[in-house]
This record gives sequence, structure tokens and C-alpha cells, in this order.
Amino acid sequence: MVHYDLTPGDFDNRTGSFTLTFTVLDSTNFYGEWGDRPCLFYDYFLLNATSDHTIHFHFQLSMEGRAIDFLILNPGQFWEFEHSNCGWGLTNSILHVYGSSLNVDWVVPESGQYALVFATPVFYGGQVNYFAQEYSTVVQNQTSTFTASSIFEVTYTVLSTPTSAQSLTTANGSGNAALQWLPVILILGVGVGIAFLLRRRR
Repeated sequence: MVHYDLTPGDFDNRTGSFTLTFTVLDSTNFYGEWGDRPCLFYDYFLLNATSDHTIHFHFQLSMEGRAIDFLILNPGQFWEFEHSNCGWGLTNSILHVYGSSLNVDWVVPESGQYALVFATPVFYGGQVNYFAQEYSTVVQNQTSTFTASSIFEVTYTVLSTPTSAQSLTTANGSGNAALQWLPVILILGVGVGIAFLLRRRR
């Protein structure tokens, strides 16, 4: 599972659920005075991610018929998000999707810290259920290809499980060992035969 530098204060690591605990108020009202109307509700995770790794996210809202924004921001973008007008003056983000239930596969562009932000301008009092798992499809594919082509020298076959790969190694290893000794046995047999014939002539 992904290791976070920071999670929402009420994040339940067992169930993956949390609520949006931050509220932003309008800085000014119609008359230019300080306002008190809530204009943004959000919470976020901070994580250190490694370049080229794929991280699979899934989130689902507990309140039916509602949707929220999910953003991935670098530190500069996150600072802009927190200091802009209710968070919506943000000019760009690495990823921005909107929904009530989503699966997202994100390939990390470069190693560093990122903020995973859940936000909405409309009050959302329910639970957000969120899970993320880090894996690297590139490394897994390279390993499979290397195993199939280098060790077993099979062209049009895919080895699906490590168990079958081990059993194939054992079977092929014993068969190859017997074939490697065949020329030695033949040479020894011919040598013994020649020695036997020479001895009979004397």
C-alpha cells in the first residue's frame, strides 16, 4: 500500500474512509467586506512518489447523487490551491477528475512529493471511501519477458504464475542435463570398444 507523509485527521487506515475537514470562507462579500459564507470544503493526502510508478486510486462517496473533485498537485500547485480564491483560482494541476465513484491509474511524472486533494464548493458531510495501491507495471512486464525469453527460451508462450515457472525450470533442467552427458557417454563407449578390439588382436 502507498505510504503517506500526511493523511486527513480522521482517516481510518482500516476502512479507507475520511471526511472533508477543511472549510474555506469567502474573503469578501458584495460590499468588499470580509465575508463568512463557506465556499470550499476539502481535505488531502501528502505522499512521496517515485518516478514512472503507477498508482491505482479508487474513491467512492457514501452520499448518493453527490460528486466531488479529485486533484493531484505538486507543491507549487498545492500552495496556489490553498492561497487562491476559494481554491478555484488554480490555473493547472497534474490530474483533475470529477465524480462520485472513480478508478484512476496515475503514472508518476517525476519523483517528489504530491498532494492528493478531495474538494467541493458545496457542503459534503458524508464519508469519502478512498484506497490507493502503488505498483509498477513496467517492472512487472520486464520481469515476465526476461523470464520467458532468457531462462526458458520460449517464443510464443506466456508464463502466468511463479509456481509454473519453477516447475518448468526443474523439468527443463533435468532434461537438459541428460542431453549434455550423451556425447560424453558415446565417446567413452567408442573408446572402450576400440580398446577391446585392439586387445583381441594381440
